[in-house]
Amino acid sequence: MKQAVLLSLATLFAAVLLCRPAMAGHANGTIIQVPGNERLYYVINGYAAHIPSPAVMQCLQLGKAGKVMVTQEELNKMPKSSFLVEGGDGKIYRVDGDVKRHVPNMDVFKKLGFNSSMVLHLPAAMVDCIRTGTPLH
Repeated sequence: MKQAVLLSLATLFAAVLLCRPAMAGHANGTIIQVPGNERLYYVINGYAAHIPSPAVMQCLQLGKAGKVMVTQEELNKMPKSSFLVEGGDGKIYRVDGDVKRHVPNMDVFKKLGFNSSMVLHLPAAMVDCIRTGTPLH
């Protein structure tokens, strides 16, 4: 039952993201890749956020979405972002590899060059699936 609810939430969340237009270029929720390069990027509000690991792809159920192939030039034109997530409780995490690291306050958030447009808002269960690492400073 719990898995069915999580899957339903994930499907609904993906549908909402894919229906919202990004600020420029690809729609929010699009996974992009340059042919011949293993790195995958998740589009959020016009930013390309590198998906840091297969474990994160599995937790966020991103493997179900198709990839859009882009040229290196197109990717280079997109602003890049760290992979930032928030799970409904207001806590923002930067995902490094297969762990999430809490951004403890807005001073650290700003010092690291982040802005609110870079944050991917997700159901708590998806964020909770990612292992917790040490907080950022």
